[in-house]
Amino acid sequence: MLKKFLKFAQKDLYIQAVSVIAILLSITVVAVAYIKTSNNNKKDEPTTPYVSYTYETLPPQAPLSTDSALFAPLDTTLPQDFTQNLQGEQGVQNTPATQSAQTPVPAQTQAQQPPTPTVYSWSKAEIVSRMSAAINKTKGYSGSLQVHQSEAFEANITECTGGSIGKVVANSLVSAVVKPTDQTLSFNGGTATNSDGENVQILLPKTGQFSLSPSGVSSAKAYQEGNHTVMTVTLVRETCGPTDVPPHNSSGIGYLNVASIDLMGMTITKGEIQYLGSTIKIKVNQAGYVTYAEYTIPLHVYGEGQKDSLSGHATFDGKQTEIWELPL
Repeated sequence: MLKKFLKFAQKDLYIQAVSVIAILLSITVVAVAYIKTSNNNKKDEPTTPYVSYTYETLPPQAPLSTDSALFAPLDTTLPQDFTQNLQGEQGVQNTPATQSAQTPVPAQTQAQQPPTPTVYSWSKAEIVSRMSAAINKTKGYSGSLQVHQSEAFEANITECTGGSIGKVVANSLVSAVVKPTDQTLSFNGGTATNSDGENVQILLPKTGQFSLSPSGVSSAKAYQEGNHTVMTVTLVRETCGPTDVPPHNSSGIGYLNVASIDLMGMTITKGEIQYLGSTIKIKVNQAGYVTYAEYTIPLHVYGEGQKDSLSGHATFDGKQTEIWELPL
């Protein structure tokens, strides 16, 4: 069963971060269930890694001798010719200190500081409005476009059924399945087919327009960087169940849609998903198109699942980072 599930996970691993979360939860439940059935008669004892240390005794150092030449008193007597030069004005002018003082010291070249970016005093609502206009204009681009898209996901299962052994196995499975992606998407008419065979739009959300409202934003900033306007927004925190739709993340980035994923008979009996302040950063050129977009989605997830007579639970922290680079 475990090998079959791994094959499923590798085949259906989505680019979208929110879909990866559901797969991680399912992997954890299957892994701990597998451990339980394989170790019914064994106690769950935490394993402590053994570390070997080697200590080396250094030979005692000989005490320092105060008779050493290093401790001999310094001879501070000035040379006679130098003393005589100090008696008159001519002698003073010839002293090395005077000659050094008469030599002009060139002024040091001051390091050139980068120009201070222009920070716009736009309101949160105005920044969200400008971001929405730029993203939706880019989504509507109908020409041919080669877009570089990369994605990375971090996940750490902090607690699960099976104790310490279950946690080690589950995290190993997650590391084996969830890999960074780096691909070039060929858009034509505003859509492209990604490496998983999905038809996707330019930028996120994957389907539909960008419709984030100011009420879903906790902070926003905008500034000028060269010929680009840079805008960054941080979304408010949202908590929901595994089949619920978080209104703000879904309208600006995406969300975990457990109902859309085939879990091979696995049932999610209980769960909670916390979106811990997702961020969106875009760079907009003078024509109003997005040339760079970066999405960061930190999450905290708890879930319980069941497959036939087997059950398990897991808690993990994760962070998804997705970057789009558009030659517009």
